[in-house]
Amino acid sequence: MNNKVNIKIDGQKYHVTENMSGSELKTLADIPLEFRLVIKIDNAPDLDVENSQEYELTDGMKLVSDTFDDSIKIMIDNKQYVVNEIMTGAELLAMVNASPDEYKLVKEEKVEADKEYLPDVKYEIYKHDVFFTTLRKVTNGGREYANA
Repeated sequence: MNNKVNIKIDGQKYHVTENMSGSELKTLADIPLEFRLVIKIDNAPDLDVENSQEYELTDGMKLVSDTFDDSIKIMIDNKQYVVNEIMTGAELLAMVNASPDEYKLVKEEKVEADKEYLPDVKYEIYKHDVFFTTLRKVTNGGREYANA
């Protein structure tokens, strides 16, 4: 009897039988048979999936194809950047050649108020995050205002 397990292929969750061939796995995820698919293994090299071979799948197993793009792409001031999963506000500002002394970085939020990313704090960055920079101080007619 084949038990069911939960796996991810290219980030998509599937509830499957625990024994499947490489070609069945690719067909399930709409991956062309000629494309490479690998099983991600912690602290070990990836395992290439062969179309004709049967695999014993385990709960939580992750597979990734050549077609999968897991890079984190964000926008800062209407320009796209590829970033790491964890970055400081200063590292993000450096990508747009903005000094934390002169500029602050603000993340646009859909539901809540926009949030400033502080220079020395590490933040988890997600795909499609949108940021903008703004001057820390604004000068108007010779008077300087702090841009809080």
